Amino acid sequence: MLIQTVNMCRTYKKSGSAVRALTDINICVEQGEFAVLSGASGSGKSTLMNILGFLDMPDSGSYFFDGEDVCGMSDREISRIRNRMIGFVFQSFNLITSMTAVENVCLPLEYRGVPRKECVRRACEALEMVGLSHRIDHKPYELSGGQQQRVAIARALAAEPQLILADEPCGNLDSKAGGEIMRLLCELNRAGKTLVLITHDENAVKMGDRVIRIKDGRVNNQ
Repeated sequence: MLIQTVNMCRTYKKSGSAVRALTDINICVEQGEFAVLSGASGSGKSTLMNILGFLDMPDSGSYFFDGEDVCGMSDREISRIRNRMIGFVFQSFNLITSMTAVENVCLPLEYRGVPRKECVRRACEALEMVGLSHRIDHKPYELSGGQQQRVAIARALAAEPQLILADEPCGNLDSKAGGEIMRLLCELNRAGKTLVLITHDENAVKMGDRVIRIKDGRVNNQ
């Protein structure tokens, strides 16, 4: 079991009042699975993704990652797992416009202290995996939206994560480019990567192994 949450809750303060974003979340994701978190805007799915990706923490309940209790970890341990074991793909690409594709993919590895030569090797391999070996020296403004998202996926892959979290990865793309990105994510999953996709797109939902539906901060698979 890669991911397991037990009665997990998250509450925020808003205008002096407590707002419950997640209530008693109990989910599991197996190693190598393609799970989809689906729900309307405001349902709590992005809050859940932030917790699964170690960007936020629950108020109560438990979150186990690869058998370890996340809630009992130090900030340093949490940062280590987030940087080494989780790859993020966001709707907005989050590429640095002044850097080439290969430089963008190298950047997280350099932050981890990976030697420059090894960074470049892994970045080029990842860009080849997503079909962009011929565009490694191009900057984001020289690439289409679909190609920019492929660079973002390569950046996630280069870190060799156990888990890829993709939050609305096709939200800024047209239907053709979005379809290509979804096919790429499916290929990566078939190659053994664990994938959790956050989306409200029913076409994307159908491509997962299993759907976890979130409504009003609760798992709602009825």
